[in-house]
Parts: sequence; structure tokens; C-alpha cells
Amino acid sequence: MRREMFVLRSAGAPKNRKKGLLVSVLLLVAIAVVNYAIFFSSSDPEALGIEERLSLPVETSEALPEPQKTSETVIEEVSLMKGEAPVRALMRVGATERSALMALEALQESVSLKGLKAGQKFVVEMTKDGEVISLTMPRDLTHLWRVEKKENGYQASLGELPIDKEVVSIACKIQDTVFSSLERCGAERELAQVVVDLLGTQIDLFSEVRRGDVLRFSVERETLGGEFLRYGKLRGLIYEGKIAEASIFPLEQDGEIKYYDGKGRAVEKPFLRTPVRFTRVSSQYSLKRLHPILNTYTPHRAIDYSAPKGTPVYALGDGKVIFKGQKGAYGKLIVLQHPFGVQTYYGHLDAFAKDLKVGERVQKGQVIGTVGATGRATGPHLHFAVAKNGQFVNPKTLLDIAGEQLEGARFEDFLATMASMVQELKSLPVKGIEATR
Repeated sequence: MRREMFVLRSAGAPKNRKKGLLVSVLLLVAIAVVNYAIFFSSSDPEALGIEERLSLPVETSEALPEPQKTSETVIEEVSLMKGEAPVRALMRVGATERSALMALEALQESVSLKGLKAGQKFVVEMTKDGEVISLTMPRDLTHLWRVEKKENGYQASLGELPIDKEVVSIACKIQDTVFSSLERCGAERELAQVVVDLLGTQIDLFSEVRRGDVLRFSVERETLGGEFLRYGKLRGLIYEGKIAEASIFPLEQDGEIKYYDGKGRAVEKPFLRTPVRFTRVSSQYSLKRLHPILNTYTPHRAIDYSAPKGTPVYALGDGKVIFKGQKGAYGKLIVLQHPFGVQTYYGHLDAFAKDLKVGERVQKGQVIGTVGATGRATGPHLHFAVAKNGQFVNPKTLLDIAGEQLEGARFEDFLATMASMVQELKSLPVKGIEATR
């Protein structure tokens, strides 16, 4: 995952040519950082797996540097306009139609140019007469496609941008919520969010966190062109609590990193712990509850999560929408069908996710609606219920459905790696509320 610098140059290039290509590298570094909004703004972090969420980049509003010129070539940065063909965009900044088409045809052999969105960026290097010498298009934040003119025509290649990394390690005493405690202990908001999301897969952040608990973790922080890019691999996490304990450690195999608890069980489970974030439980699952409106004792086969109107509601797991609409006391309701004979119910919604339809498949963590107070409700909250094999059950029973269990040599390798990381985490000095006030 750690990369060498990808230098955009060809052997024997004139001195000014080398300078121009170096400018192109620097320009692409900035473009790669800024382009997060274009490439990823439509993705909801909650719809991704844990490994993917950990590597999410952070948006930046820093402006792109001005395109620069050399004495022999011209370098221009251009963005596609709505409905514009790539060749027209290149011609708009001075490229000849013939050379632009040839460069794009070479690029098309490696990556499909169909369906490019408005705002897609290109960097084109041209002669003063408009002949394309090179064309560069970001693939994602750390990779770029580059087309160069060779003796036998244009050739495309995939390169990598240089990423620098540092290790961030914190041991934090919990004072109130995990998120606010981490901020007091010096963690950036983006890092605090990553840690909260991961820890939330192991313990109940609503009922199992106590003042004085200690959270220890170490993570890689990555930068690109001197700008913060994302948090990379979590090196290890330990939660030492009065009620709950948890641990998360990585295991890399075949170039892929997955996370497991201290017993070798996969952190990624079929279901989220909760369908909403940063809220409180206003009513637990109970077979005899005093109804706040009817004022009678009735079964409450659900969990109510109190949250402000408009708070996102997430699909608890992968599944299919089998009901979406108004349903009596439930108000606006969504019902999802999942594997294992499980159905999940999301009631009192204020609104449904745009374009969500019955029969559509959804992913774990996908936004399906927002918290409201429709139907029979005293205030905004999510009425969340779970049925298994046709019978309503306590939603907490879904937590018993575990992920993959490591075995054999893989488990032994994991334990060895975990042991050294535990020792490192245990040696960290603990920060408390007094550390940052």
C-alpha cells in the first residue's frame, strides 16, 4: 500500500520539458486532493464497509494552482461541462482535434470514458501549436491515468501519487461521550469519527460507556502533497471499560486488510449495532411498557431511538425493501427483508430516501430515510423493530450473528501481531479532560 513516487517524465526530454512535467505532477497532486468532492460526494460513508470507511478521504476547499507554461509547452487544466464530450473540452483549451482524439483513443483502451460527469478534470500538455504531448486524468485520490506521445503513437499508463504517512497513537480517558472525549484528548474530528464507528461495532455506545473508561488506539495518518488525505490502516485499538471491553486489530492477507477482535472474530458483521448515530434510547424492548399516549401497559416489541427530526436512518444490513409507505400508528414506515429470516422495521419516519423503491436492494449502512414523528408519536424518534422467522424479537439478538472466525495458521499469525501491538498500546500515557483544557 505504501508507494514510491511516480515521476511523470520520459528519458532524454529537454530541460524545459522536464520542468513542465514536474509542474504537471504538482498540479495533479492538488487536483487529486480537491477532486474528492467530484469522485466521492455521492457516496455515503455509512454505506461502506469498515475497511473502506477507515480509508475515506476528507474534503478540502483549497483552490487549484494556476496552470503554468514553459517556453516550449503549454499545460492547461480543464473540466468537462455538462453534456460536453472530452475532445471538445480539450479543444476548448487549445488542443487540435486530431491530437486530442488520438490521445483520448489511447486512454479509452485502458479506461471507459463513457458517462464521465460534469466537472471531470484533465490536465493536458501541448505544444504552442496545440498538439497534445501528454494527457492526465485522475482515477481516484492516489492514482492517475497518463497518456504520452511516443514514436509509435500515444500510450496510456496508470501511475500512483506519492503518499506520506505518520503514526497517530492516543490513550484517552472517557469523560462523557466517546466522540467528545477523543476531541478533548487531541484527536481530529475525522479521526474521532473513524474510531467511534469502529468501536461501535464492538460495544453499545449508548449503554456500555462509563466515565473513567480508557480507549487506546494507533492509526496511520496519510498526506498527499502536504495536505491531509485520509486515515489509513488502524494498527490497533483497545477499550478498557467498567462494563464492556473491546479490541480491534488488523490482519493483512493477499494485499487486503481486514479487522478482527481479540478472539479472532471479524469486526465486520452482517448487521450494524444501531440504525441511527449519536442518539439516545428513549424506550427499550419490553413485553410490558406503559404507553406514553394510550396510558396503558402494552408490549413494546421495538427499541425507540430519540433523535432530532431529519437525522439519517441507516439500513441495519444488506437487504431488500419489501414495504415503503404510510402504516397506521407507525406513520411513514420502511420494512427490509434480510438473510437469516430477518426483517427490520423503521417507523415514524419524516421522509424516505430519494428514489428508494419497493423491491430495490439496499446495502448495510445505506441511508433509507430520516427520523420524524409521523403516526402515533409524542416527538421525533425512530421506532425500530426486528422480526425473525415471522416473530418480533429483541433487536439486540442480531448482535449474536457473528462474522468470520480466524482459524489455524492465520489465527496464530494474528495473535502474534496482536501481542506486540497490545504491549505498545498499553505503554501509551493516558490523557484526560485536564490534558487539553
